[in-house]
Amino acid sequence: MSHHLSSLTQSPTLILQKLESDLCARHDVQLDIVRLDLVDETISGNKWFKLKHNLSAARELNYKRVLSYGGCHSNHLHALAAAGKRFGFETIGVVRGDEPLTYSATLQDLLKYGMDLKFISRERYRDKNAQGSISALEKEFGEFFLIPEGGSNLLGVKGCAEMVSLLWDQPATKIDYLVLGCGTGATLAGAVVGAGGRCKVLGISALKGADYLNDNVLSLISSFNRSQSCAGLSIGEWRIIHDYHFGGFAKIKPELVQFMDAFSIDTGIPVEPLYVGKTLFAVYDLIKTGQIPNGARIVVVHTGGLQGVRGMRLQMQKQRDRI
Repeated sequence: MSHHLSSLTQSPTLILQKLESDLCARHDVQLDIVRLDLVDETISGNKWFKLKHNLSAARELNYKRVLSYGGCHSNHLHALAAAGKRFGFETIGVVRGDEPLTYSATLQDLLKYGMDLKFISRERYRDKNAQGSISALEKEFGEFFLIPEGGSNLLGVKGCAEMVSLLWDQPATKIDYLVLGCGTGATLAGAVVGAGGRCKVLGISALKGADYLNDNVLSLISSFNRSQSCAGLSIGEWRIIHDYHFGGFAKIKPELVQFMDAFSIDTGIPVEPLYVGKTLFAVYDLIKTGQIPNGARIVVVHTGGLQGVRGMRLQMQKQRDRI
């Protein structure tokens, strides 16, 4: 039985948790983490905010089917499939790469949630946005509402902007730095818009050699502001830091796993290695090296995605064995 979409479009209460450590005490830093991993059990983290306006638009336009893209461990497809089951949409996931002999835990969940899966080669996946590719999918599946990979469109930016603006609804909120992981750039673009110049925004790239992300984020911000008739709006100071990718997307190293294990033991907060682990490692290093000044108030966004840890367990254990 599907739920009413209003339960998705209502803004949840954000939970901020204070992180106390010797490092923070030495540098007189106040560090909080926004627990988006607690927003919803299956529509996790920033994906909730990226999907809320996309699914509302699909419903308003009377689409019954929603299609999007991702890999075999995709947090985005996982959240979309769960949302489709809950809110009564048929969902289609176009998955990068050949169909595996053994399905990952994520792919098994997608099937459980009723998502149709279409596996395409990595070469075809690179051309997924071409009109010919989309037309071929429409011929196969019928009419659908298209959400880009990672929910990275203006509707996704709008949801993330609303999420960040909620931070200033917290009592006595003063933020100097807002820090979050960066993959496609949509969450970061929304964060910059939502912050509205009230703090500096730092994106920690999870990808190696992703200098193009700066242009992606700029384009999303300017397009969003034009769509909202606020083209002259000051966007404040923001930048992407490219020094903490640990070799590239889904790549990890022993020092990252060691840091994550210690962090979770100290705080009781579960983290994943694709975005959140790298972001927190970066923040602690930026404090330690003085790139974030003493006395700052920092808020880190926990973007959820914990279901993806299942696909990284073996790799993480290998890194622990090297320590």
